[in-house]
Amino acid sequence: PFGRPVLGQRHFHDGRPWSQSGAASLIAAWLAVAFVGAAPSPSQHVTPSALPTLAGPYPVGRASFDWKDDRRDDPLAPTSGVKREVTVWIWYPAAEKAQATPSKYLPPAWRKALLQNQPSAIRNMSRDPDGVRCNSFEGVSVAADQRTFPVVLMKPGFGSLALQYTVLCEDLASRGYFVVASDSPYNTSVVVYPDGRVVRQAGGGDPDENRTRKLLKVWVDDDRFLLDRLSRLNKGDGPAMFRARLNLKEVGAMGHSFGGSAAAEFCQTDSRCKAGIDIDGRIYGELAESGVRRPFMWLNSDHSREVDAESDQIRAQLKQSYDHSGSGRLSATLVGSGHFSFSDLCLLMDLPAPARSGPFGQIDPRRGLLAASECIGCFFDIHLKNRPPSEFKKLYELYHEVKQTD
Repeated sequence: PFGRPVLGQRHFHDGRPWSQSGAASLIAAWLAVAFVGAAPSPSQHVTPSALPTLAGPYPVGRASFDWKDDRRDDPLAPTSGVKREVTVWIWYPAAEKAQATPSKYLPPAWRKALLQNQPSAIRNMSRDPDGVRCNSFEGVSVAADQRTFPVVLMKPGFGSLALQYTVLCEDLASRGYFVVASDSPYNTSVVVYPDGRVVRQAGGGDPDENRTRKLLKVWVDDDRFLLDRLSRLNKGDGPAMFRARLNLKEVGAMGHSFGGSAAAEFCQTDSRCKAGIDIDGRIYGELAESGVRRPFMWLNSDHSREVDAESDQIRAQLKQSYDHSGSGRLSATLVGSGHFSFSDLCLLMDLPAPARSGPFGQIDPRRGLLAASECIGCFFDIHLKNRPPSEFKKLYELYHEVKQTD
């Protein structure tokens, strides 16, 4: 049902369990069942595709970094003594885009590594990343109409690339935010470092509760490190255009699936986090009893057809966590959506209409991403920009697919 490490989403909507690891294997397993007796044509995978237009007033710039945490050994690395090294993508409100270089959806080295790593069932039904047009630009300066902009950290789902959430990240940046997303080496399907090293997802199968907690700590520590490193960036340790432009007093965190679980843990345990969003991820450990003592939103896909015991348990944990959370809590469901309705994958998989179910849901992909983007932008506007809480009530009127589930 809800996001888990390794699996992303545990069951089909009819209750049959997943047994493969990572987002790619999850989708490949679902395709194998969805197309029993059929041979879907791969002819559409070269069709160019433009990501949805931005809702905010700003053009968007994108920058990338490779940051190593010299204070922390990577517990997931196959050899001891290896320092944790994360690839980081920053989307930000830009001043202009005239004569700027458009960002590639996936840089060439990332595209190559991803295609080599994908199961053929997914590769044959996915849009070629070279044909995907995003809305970001390289090397553009930060918008000058205000001195600083709030910061939101973003963690993708287990196995997914940060760049596979470009729609949500670009849209939030266009509303006036620095959106800082990081990949998770050995958990992300592939990570490509600037020197050409490629790290592939390791492990497989369901982790036990103890391993899950250890993984969660690694991801939360990644966010802590990013915030420390962003402080250095803000002080001039990096491109000059970012100096003193990040408002590190107004910091949020969000994530999808296991990344959402990490966002909840980070916001509860790091006082620098002012608000957070868990997108279709479950709650682990003490948070089920303590709740999140920050303004926090759970934005879930439609789990109404999941009636198995595990789904009931997770729903009960989420309800318990919500009940014990502080002021500013909010819980909403995107009706008709699936687990991957919040990822670019729902746009970039060429699935025949009858097959759009299960992890992709039945909602129109663009409509679903638009509604999710509005929920995310509105929530952070309220808690990081002091907009009135009534703004979210208007959203329910504009998007009938968004249902409050408090």
